[in-house]
Amino acid sequence: MTTFDNTNKGVLFTNDRKTAPNQPDFTGNVVLSRELILYVTKEIAEGREPKIAVKGWRKTSGAGKTFVSLSVEEPWDPNKAQTPRPRAQVQAAPPPAYDVNDDIPF
Repeated sequence: MTTFDNTNKGVLFTNDRKTAPNQPDFTGNVVLSRELILYVTKEIAEGREPKIAVKGWRKTSGAGKTFVSLSVEEPWDPNKAQTPRPRAQVQAAPPPAYDVNDDIPF
């Protein structure tokens, strides 16, 4: 079974429970990585207001509900050397160790 990595991702659904004009039109959550939280903390410690870049895509769930899929990250800084973050890689199990000088067992 494959697990979905929702780090620095989130969703916004239409607020079906809205009963007053001042309530939000959309509600949802975003999961922040430790690295993004450390970035925000560093910005605050250095006296800057932290900014997070947000991207969104309109999607439809299997149940037919329309929602906005979100991705968040540090904002692009043209003065900072940007290096792509390594993606988690699945490593194959190492081949079994064997001795080429072993006798064939038959």
